[in-house]
Amino acid sequence: MIKLDLVNAVVTTTNISRTKAEQAVETVFESLKNALGRGQRIELRRFGVFSVKAAQNRDWPQSAHR
Repeated sequence: MIKLDLVNAVVTTTNISRTKAEQAVETVFESLKNALGRGQRIELRRFGVFSVKAAQNRDWPQSAHR
């Protein structure tokens, strides 16, 4: 599924214009992105929980660097 699929679903389900649906979907994604950027946790019930975690440094074996 891509963002366009979500826009199409909003248009079909709500009968709003494609432009309004695109704005709505984009607003949702921007809000999620901004919240994660501020270090906030996002919880969408019955869907998932999202948060940003710092990646750990990894010591790869020398053979992996070839």
